[in-house]
Amino acid sequence: MIVAAQRSDIRFRPVIVGPEEGYRASGMAGALQNALVTGYVPKEDLPRFYRNAAAFLSVSLYEGFGIPLAEAMGCGCPCIISNGGSLPEIAGSAAPVFDCRDAEGMADAIVRVLQDAPYREELRRRGLRRSAEFSYEVLARETLRVYREIAGSEV
Repeated sequence: MIVAAQRSDIRFRPVIVGPEEGYRASGMAGALQNALVTGYVPKEDLPRFYRNAAAFLSVSLYEGFGIPLAEAMGCGCPCIISNGGSLPEIAGSAAPVFDCRDAEGMADAIVRVLQDAPYREELRRRGLRRSAEFSYEVLARETLRVYREIAGSEV
């Protein structure tokens, strides 16, 4: 985010949702100008954050499913993701992907999303379509399919 801020005249305020300990452990504490660290946010308040964000950034070396990504897409928030774990599979074509160890690649993705309004809108639309594929009904059906496959049953 620091590199993105240096590369662009667009001013943005990073909002770090989650415990401050995680932010400090990332080594970014104090390095980001004007960052707001919210601490824990109740899940019922998260949609407000997603809907009001210019973009959702997820940087991860490994991610199980990526529920925050699916939530952000479902709220119409344009997303930017690293290539860690399942994030690219979850996003499909709804988010630009960068190598999680590549600060320049992350900066390029952030700057493009913040500067290019039509691109940002396209990501928003793609994210809404993609998130519709992750309903609880689909999750239950797919879980049952996997269990049947493992058990070798056609029931």
